[in-house]
Amino acid sequence: MNNKSELERLDEELAFKITVDGKEVVCYILLTFDNPNTDKKYIVYTDGTKNEDGTMEVLASIYNIIDGEIKLEEIMTDAEWDMVDEMLAKVSEINE
Repeated sequence: MNNKSELERLDEELAFKITVDGKEVVCYILLTFDNPNTDKKYIVYTDGTKNEDGTMEVLASIYNIIDGEIKLEEIMTDAEWDMVDEMLAKVSEINE
């Protein structure tokens, strides 16, 4: 029997850890999507830090799950960044 609360399970499903400059950082998943044309998976997430203007910093990467862990790859092309921006705009429209 699983004694974890629904919130604890949700936190585990929506959060992951990465190592930045030797320090473990907890990140929270905002959006994931696949590109069927390239067979790549994308993740949009935040580590909770804020930009100079006070807004939350949002990051994006290509991701794979290997041995139960999220492995991130840098997005390298402008076309991929444009696609991420389009997906974020669509989600923003839906949430308004």
